Amino acid sequence: MVKHLRHNVILTLALKQVIKNISGEFKSCELTAIMGTSGSGKTTLLNILSGFVTENVTGVLEFNRASRSQSYIMQDENLNLLLSVNESMMFSINLKCGSKLTREKKKQKVDQILETLGLEQRTDVFVKNLSGGQRKRLSIAIELVDDPSILFLDEPTTGLDSSSSLQCIRLLKKLSQQGKTIICTIHTPSALLFQMFDHLYAMTDGRCIYQGGTNNLVPFLADAGLNCPPSYNPSDFLMEIATGEYGSQNDALSKMIQNGSNESYRVEANNKVKKYEFEIINEDFTNRFSSSFMNQLSNLLLRNFLMLYRDKVIMWLRLGIHIVVALIVGAFFENTGGQATRITNNFRLVYAITLFLMYTSFYSLATRFSSEIAIIKTEHFNRWYSTSAYYLAMTIADIPLTLVCSFIFVATVYVMTDQPFEDFRFAYFVMLQILSSFISQGLGLMIGSFFKLMNALYFAAVFLPVIVLFGGFMITQKDANKFFYWIFEICYTKHAGDATLVSILGYNRSKLECTEEIYCHFERPQKFLEEIDFKDEISVGNISVLIASLIIFRLVAFYMINHRLKH
Repeated sequence: MVKHLRHNVILTLALKQVIKNISGEFKSCELTAIMGTSGSGKTTLLNILSGFVTENVTGVLEFNRASRSQSYIMQDENLNLLLSVNESMMFSINLKCGSKLTREKKKQKVDQILETLGLEQRTDVFVKNLSGGQRKRLSIAIELVDDPSILFLDEPTTGLDSSSSLQCIRLLKKLSQQGKTIICTIHTPSALLFQMFDHLYAMTDGRCIYQGGTNNLVPFLADAGLNCPPSYNPSDFLMEIATGEYGSQNDALSKMIQNGSNESYRVEANNKVKKYEFEIINEDFTNRFSSSFMNQLSNLLLRNFLMLYRDKVIMWLRLGIHIVVALIVGAFFENTGGQATRITNNFRLVYAITLFLMYTSFYSLATRFSSEIAIIKTEHFNRWYSTSAYYLAMTIADIPLTLVCSFIFVATVYVMTDQPFEDFRFAYFVMLQILSSFISQGLGLMIGSFFKLMNALYFAAVFLPVIVLFGGFMITQKDANKFFYWIFEICYTKHAGDATLVSILGYNRSKLECTEEIYCHFERPQKFLEEIDFKDEISVGNISVLIASLIIFRLVAFYMINHRLKH
């Protein structure tokens, strides 16, 4: 069945009307260019047509089918740089097609697409080593694996030289000739590129000033009394008119083309098919995932593990920092754990461990979502995977490295500082600190989900010292102003530090070594715990706050990520 897209949209953002009652039709087997001056509304129109923007929009989109198959390729190549071309393609087809195709069929389809796009010789090359034109072609290739009927592209030639731009437009032309509807925005195409488009939709100030065949643009302008010089690029001439170089002509052109409704300057196609209407504000394109949740999760996990492994600088840096700092802290607090005269230093050591793991774990995920959001938004919108699959895969993938780093740090310090060699104490000590690390990760992810990258880093620089202040290290709760007691009660670092201290000093621990000849005030560890108003066993309150913090931070982070991906 011949496929085409017809639209009639009005867009209002805040108090400013961006797009004004435009109409038009985009047909299959045509390569369409949406062209306009900066700020004319061409990218906004593309976002509406694709469904990327649905809020504050009124109008109707009509299709020849009750469902639509589409992909949206944005201006920036949102690709994973640490994957090879073949890996990028295989992850795409696995996520988008699921079990619809066998592994052999998927491989055949990937090879066919790469050959069509001229990337068959670059299959084992990492994306970061591709040229700009090759990355652009790969961006198109990974969206072709599920054979979308409609392809939207925002400025596909931006950043490319003339040769790469020509290759890109030729590729889109070839795809349109295969029956697809190809719609792209473009700023100032050369004369050669301009002639390759079948259909032009020109805009300025939110209105349509021409829609029709590219070969009919010059006659249209002539009918309006604007004669294009023979040596001029018609698209340049039109943009000069749009910017007012020849006086105020836009109102007349918009009226002449009936703001996009006038079809007399384009060739009519014989595709009389049934159309289905959709209210834009009710359309949701992100809930139709072809693969199952488990397929999404397994592929995303594999991709995350692969990228974490290949990002060796970050991996070894995290591991190295934990080892080096553990050795420094262990040497600094040497033999602290068994001496009564140094029990206050042991108190400081516990909170120093807690705060170090808080900072390192916090930043391990605080920037993750913010730095990846461009890729995630594109893949999620193009129906690769659900928010829950992405979130769960991201969370699970970082667990092994966090476990290893935290365990090495805590165990090294524990042994070097001569803490009690009792299995249950060591187990409590390590588990509590690892739990604190995962809570800090959740906090970092939550803050990162609220803000853009730089804003998240700035907010963290202000927020983390507050957590340190109420962590019980600088001042204990009983010595603070009573007005702030409630903050101490909900601060997870305080409860993690308190429980960790009790794990090594509580539970009827035997007397500590006394180096004083006459008297050691804290020879019995229980006396020190009484002095700072601690119980001899880890309280239910400590564990409850830690578990509640872990759950709340993660749930809020998921909600915000889901909200940002949808809006």
